[in-house]
Amino acid sequence: MSAIGAGLYSLGIPKDSVVQYESAIKSDKFLLMAHGTVEEVERAKGIMRTARPVEVAVHSAEHEVAVSAAAISLLSR
Repeated sequence: MSAIGAGLYSLGIPKDSVVQYESAIKSDKFLLMAHGTVEEVERAKGIMRTARPVEVAVHSAEHEVAVSAAAISLLSR
């Protein structure tokens, strides 16, 4: 796992997704990530979809106090 992969994994992104994202980056794709509340991520996801990404995925993690989520979009060059 690369430094980018380790960073994504430390944010709570599942290992199988980390491997997929690392592979996409190595094949010259962009990885765009938004992090925030569920509402913020839903808005970001809608904005990301306007760029016609290869994929948009949402990963969320529950914490004791709040729920956070990250929307990830893979974009071709």
